[in-house]
Amino acid sequence: MKFENLKIQPSDISTNGVASAPDRLSGTAAENKAVFDRLVKNVVAEKFNSFVDIVREEIESIELPPAGEPGYSPVKGVDYWTEEDKAEIESSVIEELSKTKTAASVTLSVEGWADKRQTVNLNSVTADSIVIVSPAPAEENFKAYADCEVRCASQSEGALTFVCEEVPDIALAVNAAVFN
Repeated sequence: MKFENLKIQPSDISTNGVASAPDRLSGTAAENKAVFDRLVKNVVAEKFNSFVDIVREEIESIELPPAGEPGYSPVKGVDYWTEEDKAEIESSVIEELSKTKTAASVTLSVEGWADKRQTVNLNSVTADSIVIVSPAPAEENFKAYADCEVRCASQSEGALTFVCEEVPDIALAVNAAVFN
């Protein structure tokens, strides 16, 4: 196998490792430093660079059709997406995007947290809504949201429930896009 010769052997270490050097180094500063570098320079770098060359050659030898042409796939010889698959995916995305969308902002108050949970009212939410939430982009707001690991954990009729790992010490503004 191509990679078998690239294994670092015990003899490589015993010959080039620092342990093979005398207990007291008596060379020049450059010679003494070289003792500590020789395992990496003489063994690791050489074998690693050979490994990279072999992998590069293998990758370059793979012949895939250009993206978008019949037969293209990230796995050689396998075409995952038929034209019907692509049409179905496109149709599903368009259908989801055409649903009624409501944009809203809610505030997670400092005093509204109980057991690291807070539920806020948002009338446009149903149990089946697709809801995308994100912190308002103001730096202090965004940083507190991220640092406290705030996230929307569940939804129900007219409500979103948020949880956190640490209760924020400021009120947080959260943007929500609701698709029904």
